[in-house]
Amino acid sequence: MKNVVNILVIILIIALSIFSISYTNEYLYEDTNIQKDSDKKEIVVITSKVTTTKKKEIQKDIYPIENITDEDVFKIFNEKQAMVIGDSMAEGLPAYEVLDNKNVVYTRGRRIDNMEEDIGRIIENSPKYLFLSYGANDLEMWVGDVTSFIKYYKNKIIYLREILPNTKIIINSILPVRDDVVKSDIAFTYQELFNEELKKLAQQEKVQFLENSQFLKEKENPFTTDGIHPQPYFFHLWGRHMASYLNNN
Repeated sequence: MKNVVNILVIILIIALSIFSISYTNEYLYEDTNIQKDSDKKEIVVITSKVTTTKKKEIQKDIYPIENITDEDVFKIFNEKQAMVIGDSMAEGLPAYEVLDNKNVVYTRGRRIDNMEEDIGRIIENSPKYLFLSYGANDLEMWVGDVTSFIKYYKNKIIYLREILPNTKIIINSILPVRDDVVKSDIAFTYQELFNEELKKLAQQEKVQFLENSQFLKEKENPFTTDGIHPQPYFFHLWGRHMASYLNNN
């Protein structure tokens, strides 16, 4: 009889042990799944935040132009007391009747490092907004030396703030050029790099960066024969873009 009882006790102990191990494993498995699900949720949230941040950054560089007409551009620039200073790209604004000559100061071949040679008229008018339009000549000057380019650009922003303390500064993006120009001149391969560093500089110095390259996608062949300067339509869209910024600031 004792043997039977002992056998039953042993069987009961084994059964309880198996149940306990099974329960513990099941609990641990479920807990691991919860942790995995939590990790997944956390990753999704982080990714979502990054995506949202990128969208906001892009939106800050681009303003809607659908409700801006060519006539509005003249009116808004005058009402806001805005001016543009730059190279031959800036020249296209009065040349194609996007802006009056009084709103634009330009010199062909001008770069950011020697832009103060044109600053006289800007000082005389003391605009509330000043758009900077430099880039193509700077790319050829620095040929990939983005550090020197940004150093000079930053110094000019500081210089402009000293002589025009009440003027808001806006940096226009450097435009891309036609593919065959890029292949023939290595300097233009750095256009995107220079723009990325300009965006960082704008954030650091708390000035506006305005992206304009999207307007080159409006036509299959947006460039004139030199492959560097855009066709006239671009300057009208660019003018509306600057006017839209002025309307929103």
